[in-house]
Amino acid sequence: MGQTLNTKTDWTINDVLSRESATGETLMLANTLSQERVIFQRLPYFASNEKLSQLTSKYTSLGAPRRGRFNKAYRASKSSTIQQRDTLSWIRDQIKLDPKLERIMGDRQMQITGELGAKTEIMGQQMENDFWYGPGEDDYMLGVSARLNSTATRTVHSAGGSAASNADGSTNLSSVYCLTPSIDGVYFFYPKSFPAGLEYANLGTVPLTDAATGDVIMKEVHNLDWTLGDVLANELRAARLANIDVTALSYYGSRTSASANVTGTGVDLPAELVKLSGDMQNSSDSKRFWVAPRKVMTYLKIQQGNKDNVSLTISQNEDGSTQLRCDGLRVDLSEQLGNEVSALDSNGNTTFVAYSESHIS
Repeated sequence: MGQTLNTKTDWTINDVLSRESATGETLMLANTLSQERVIFQRLPYFASNEKLSQLTSKYTSLGAPRRGRFNKAYRASKSSTIQQRDTLSWIRDQIKLDPKLERIMGDRQMQITGELGAKTEIMGQQMENDFWYGPGEDDYMLGVSARLNSTATRTVHSAGGSAASNADGSTNLSSVYCLTPSIDGVYFFYPKSFPAGLEYANLGTVPLTDAATGDVIMKEVHNLDWTLGDVLANELRAARLANIDVTALSYYGSRTSASANVTGTGVDLPAELVKLSGDMQNSSDSKRFWVAPRKVMTYLKIQQGNKDNVSLTISQNEDGSTQLRCDGLRVDLSEQLGNEVSALDSNGNTTFVAYSESHIS
């Protein structure tokens, strides 16, 4: 089937003019909707062992050796395994330009590059959201939150936030995760016949058909395509502190002031994270790292100044930036955690959607 014309998503003259000054100069674009995310740099990538999925074998038992005695027969034992199949997220987008529209652009390459930057950013946000919250069906990977969704699991703890919802349905809840980047921990996979990252192709000028009239128009088409999946091979090599009520966080942790004698009601995040780290199977693995939403990370940085919080430290990177650590492990930021997504209001001001993870028990 050929390309189809869509006047709602194809570029128009208004799209061109909104990016130019009155004199035709192409304007610089300020991306107030961009987000910080490092998850794609922290986890390893592997080619899939199936065409469009990844199959993992996992031990369910290691066997049962017998005690030895002279002149006593014994039976051999064997281990047992199960298989886990993980799915992919598939995200696509295009830019469609009328060739004559390109001729009136002040700086054609700058405008196309700017639009490619916007699409790359939103596709990255969608893919990271899939990594945390994907349902594992209909071209979605299975998110880490769905894998670690019960406090009956040793490496899932609750910070005590309430299950009650706000009037708008939000919960004020978020989570902090600890991940082990390895083949027997958490990793990304991609179809073995595809590249690991986002694919871009300029398809050139192609005919587009108006579905209503059958008329054909030629347009330049730029195509973006990204296919990626995630695997949690061992649930004990990933951990989650869930039910963090971001509205109840205290700058002094579980205390309401700098005085050690004043007790507050807020969760003691550093202590809870240390306990969570200790419950992981590989609790001495220094390659593990924390991932936290912005507000939680901010509170942890401030709490680092409390003399009691010896588990929180701040080191300096080679580029001069600072790095927060908890229990010796780096703490990275994800703005997708808790569904903290940037948006613009009707006046063009940046706002943030409320933290709103589901309560788990």
